[in-house]
Amino acid sequence: MSKSTVPLNQARQKQPANENTPVQVYEMGESGIGVRQPSHSAGPCPIKFLGVNKGMFYVINANGELDDVSRSQIGSRSVLKSLFGERNDWLDEAFPKLDKDGEVSNRPVLQVNDASDWVIAECSKMGLFQPDMVRGRGVWRDIKGGLIVHCGDVLFLSSGKEMIRAGEVLADGWVYPARAPIPRGSRPDLDNPATVKQMQMVKEHIESWRFSTKADPVICLGIMGLICVTGALERRPTLWLCGPASAGKSSLLDFLTLPIGGGKAAEKTSDATAAYVRGRLNGAALPIFMDEMEPESGKAGPAMELARLAFSDDQGGVGRSSASQETVLQQIIAQFVFSSIKHPEPGPQDAQRIHFVTLRERAVSQEATERFRDRRDHLKALGPRIWSRMILGFGRFRTNLAVFEGVLGGATYTSRLVDRMAPVLAAYETLMHDDVITSTVAREMISVLDLDEAPKMDTEFDQCLRKLMTSKVDVYRGGTRPTVGQLIRAVVMDNVTTDEEFKDLKYLANVFLPSMGLKLLRKDRSPASPWGYLAIASNHEQLNIIYRGSKWENGVYRQPFGCLEGAVFSKVIKFIESPCRATVVPLEYVIVPTPDGDDI
Repeated sequence: MSKSTVPLNQARQKQPANENTPVQVYEMGESGIGVRQPSHSAGPCPIKFLGVNKGMFYVINANGELDDVSRSQIGSRSVLKSLFGERNDWLDEAFPKLDKDGEVSNRPVLQVNDASDWVIAECSKMGLFQPDMVRGRGVWRDIKGGLIVHCGDVLFLSSGKEMIRAGEVLADGWVYPARAPIPRGSRPDLDNPATVKQMQMVKEHIESWRFSTKADPVICLGIMGLICVTGALERRPTLWLCGPASAGKSSLLDFLTLPIGGGKAAEKTSDATAAYVRGRLNGAALPIFMDEMEPESGKAGPAMELARLAFSDDQGGVGRSSASQETVLQQIIAQFVFSSIKHPEPGPQDAQRIHFVTLRERAVSQEATERFRDRRDHLKALGPRIWSRMILGFGRFRTNLAVFEGVLGGATYTSRLVDRMAPVLAAYETLMHDDVITSTVAREMISVLDLDEAPKMDTEFDQCLRKLMTSKVDVYRGGTRPTVGQLIRAVVMDNVTTDEEFKDLKYLANVFLPSMGLKLLRKDRSPASPWGYLAIASNHEQLNIIYRGSKWENGVYRQPFGCLEGAVFSKVIKFIESPCRATVVPLEYVIVPTPDGDDI
């Protein structure tokens, strides 16, 4: 994609149609035996026929909107007229009532039955229509790597080189119906993208917040870039801003809406349900900004689930079924930005999809406040130009993304962590530089930001093991109750310590661990052999008590243990008097040496 821009009025005249120009959806002609055809004097039909599905007839009406009409509705004069909008006089001209000689009467009157029969036949001629092949407002990928910018009433194709009216079926097979238009002052200014110098001012403004790490402002600016091309992304990592009330979370969240028209134009809320968000998306690809998402409010959990679905195109969507067994799959194509004082503790799947950025209290002074407001007000006019810079630089973004994926993938990052980090770093580079980044510079940047080594994320096993090892046994020693972890460690450490406390705990371990469905096994049959394994009974009553109320209750706890390398499922182990099935886990997963020489 060229780095230079062409004025839109010239581009539309000179640029050849790209691969996503409108396709001929249907050809007017004989619809079928016995179906009256419209009069040629009426001219081209102002609506487009898409097809049928489960008794519904789908058309693009004269306003460019997607309409679905049932068999019973389509014979109604008012329904037919509404499909044609201001052009409903076309129907009167196309299907006038005829006299007994087949001649048009002096005053044309719509023959409703003939018109409805023709509409039904034209839709049927198109075959089955997929109602989910519809795209609303937002920025989308075309079939050859370019972009389609859906502004509601118009579409910019090939990253702004051609403009057509919304309400078309493009060659990629998707329908782009008209929606409520983006205000003209908030649309991407494709003739005048932001410069590197202007983006430096944006970066300096973001850095005026107090962040916890060097990477945090880079992540925030990268998310600002991803917001501009939400529907074109394969991976959409979430940003969650946290910090005390005086840290400026809401003002930073508001500033991140700058490219798409600011807080009033963006989908921004502080009290919304997941169903509301799904309804607002309605086939669109939009950034969603949600403030005050505190864990105790009950909104954070469902919002995090939506962000999980929105993370990648292969995540699927939200499936729903009506009372009549009609099913709908609602795709979640959104870039989420949350803010709260605290955030809910994420599971492993969420921690690898969400950037948690912690802000610190800001220094309050009249001079600093005035300087902040002046800079913010000065930057407001840049919003549509930032949006344009990201759209026109999408080819550069894809190259930057490939470089960062290669560098991070070659380090200690897992594939999911690469998916979280690489897009924001690539978007940051696309906004801040006109050239693509090299592998050498990418490695230096990752090193400076302390990203060379991936942060250690707790796995499902880590969390499940912690729950077990920190659970207290129902017996007192010295006024306290020992934990399961202390009892296991007492048995294992017996041969290397003379500490009497361990000796006493070992006695308790031998009594209580088997009754709880836990048993230490030696590496081989010799009594002198070192301890090598921990057996965990399957669906044991006492273990179910420990895990009650958690996601591992009712025997599910054995699944994270069974996923470990070297673990053995369904081995028969004798615990107290009767044998039962158990999962046997290598002991090194349970007692792990730490860098300081201690063990856990």
